[in-house]
Amino acid sequence: MRRPLLASILTVLVACSNNPSQSSDVDGGPGSGSPIDAGSGGSGGSGGSGGGGATTITVTLSGAPDSAATFSFLAAYQDGNGAWQLAPAAVNDTYSFGVSSGAWGFAWTCVTANAVAREVYLYYFTVAEATSLTLAVPASCTDRTPATVALDGTISNPPIGGTLAVGFAGDTVDASTGATTTYALMPIPGTHDLLVGHSAATNVGGNVVIDAAAVQRGIAATGATTTANVDYNAAQSTQSGTVTVTTSNGQTAAVSTTLYSAGGAVYTMVSESGVESYTSAGLAGALAQAGDVYDQQIQVTQTGASTVVESWVTSVANQTWVAPVALGSAGSTVPTDMPYPQIETTWSAYANAIGYDWTATQALAGSACGTSGGDCSVVWAIELSPGAAGASPSALMPDLTALAGWDSKLQLQKGTKVTGSVRAATSTKGASDFPIADPASAGTQRALVSSTWTATP
Repeated sequence: MRRPLLASILTVLVACSNNPSQSSDVDGGPGSGSPIDAGSGGSGGSGGSGGGGATTITVTLSGAPDSAATFSFLAAYQDGNGAWQLAPAAVNDTYSFGVSSGAWGFAWTCVTANAVAREVYLYYFTVAEATSLTLAVPASCTDRTPATVALDGTISNPPIGGTLAVGFAGDTVDASTGATTTYALMPIPGTHDLLVGHSAATNVGGNVVIDAAAVQRGIAATGATTTANVDYNAAQSTQSGTVTVTTSNGQTAAVSTTLYSAGGAVYTMVSESGVESYTSAGLAGALAQAGDVYDQQIQVTQTGASTVVESWVTSVANQTWVAPVALGSAGSTVPTDMPYPQIETTWSAYANAIGYDWTATQALAGSACGTSGGDCSVVWAIELSPGAAGASPSALMPDLTALAGWDSKLQLQKGTKVTGSVRAATSTKGASDFPIADPASAGTQRALVSSTWTATP
């Protein structure tokens, strides 16, 4: 599951070496702290396999659309600072290409249905840090949407008052009350844990605290319809921990606890903001199972900056907010507006960073979205490894117009403000934890420190 900075964009996992380079002085890699790409668009050809002595890079992109033209989908790569090239055709969703320099980049694009969202994703690494990458295309960017099945049931002996939330795999719905208490889900076929949790009626403003839960492990929802009834008499009170957050003027706090169960359920146990005291909650010990892991998260936001601290644990514990060092300001310019506006953002290197995320979003409306009008957005997202970012990190939008299949709807437009952010990530898991993907292994501690910026082309 992708992290909040790029919510709904993608889910990623990268396999990295145990000796990532921290230097920008690599053959064909970034110079003077610039990102790997600093040049013009590449060839519209099919790309090469790399010459003698080339390093093979593999990128698995699951869910890429079968009808690429429908989504203006293309995949491309860059060898060091060389020209961008279309990636060779994927085999079983895996693109393979050779690079002869010490650094590489990969990109893919998507224009969603009705051109509401126009998105470009770029990834930059040194060869020493990674030679493989695994990505997942979101449902909005593919025609390979798997069929769903029906999962429903009756909840007997429900509690009086409050709300029952039912979770299976990554889906959660509120139970329906009436003469009987029922639930209905439409998941992708699979075998996962089923959770039914109760939150008190006093929760307001979208806040949720699960105070008791029942669990049925290993429910197989593989037929057209699966019925899984739940006796809420089996529910047990959750374990809880205190979360101490001290904020200063202008800061706001949000706290959450998310269960990633051994059986593949993703379930929100706590989501709180704007309350006097915060808590964390987890399954009762008797209901726990080896492989369950919780993401205990504290987020503190203020104007222009946001910080998230995560603690991945097998059972919830008390937490106290200790603010990481701030990232500092990020400055953005528009060094060129030809053939379309390209933004460059610079920021200070962050100690022990395992990588950086950069995003830029331009909200458009009316004729700027095409003849059909309406609202739309252009989003560019860049992931930079420490070696690719160098000692003076920056992110620069490349010119991709020479790539065959490039869609001009993916381009920023002049005269409309662009909002963006830069996020530095640290993790006790090290370089293998970048790009950030969930769940992390128990014992992992992360800090995700962001700064916002704006620019008008």
